[in-house]
Amino acid sequence: MNNVYLDVCCYNRPFDDQTDNKIRLESDAVLSIISLCENNLITIYGSDIIDYEINNCANIEKRNKVLILSNICLYKIKLNNSIINMATFLEKNGIDSIDALHLAAAESKCDILFTTDLDFIKKANAIEKLNIRVLNPAYWVISGGR
Repeated sequence: MNNVYLDVCCYNRPFDDQTDNKIRLESDAVLSIISLCENNLITIYGSDIIDYEINNCANIEKRNKVLILSNICLYKIKLNNSIINMATFLEKNGIDSIDALHLAAAESKCDILFTTDLDFIKKANAIEKLNIRVLNPAYWVISGGR
């Protein structure tokens, strides 16, 4: 069973403008991944970083919807020195600070980090030291979960 981590852009995706084909495809993929968790086929991890980022969303209505969706997480990764040290390493390798925290947290417990941020995917997958795959949720679903 895969342990996966969805960053906040994934939790936001179902509440973004669905008239854009890419957004709609990613939204469907995120909801498919959540369904796999509900059926005990994968485990979705959350983190303190996810909670922090969601709680800082200015749009209260969207924030509340995203909070409800993110409650699918069975386990929460707590920020610790090891994660902070890894995030510092990731920042030095070109990953933005909040993404570095997400990636460091996810790498501590998960096999896959899902994000819709293509630049983040490209930068993360260029770092050889990582023991996690960083993927777009639509790509993963289309490829049959590989």
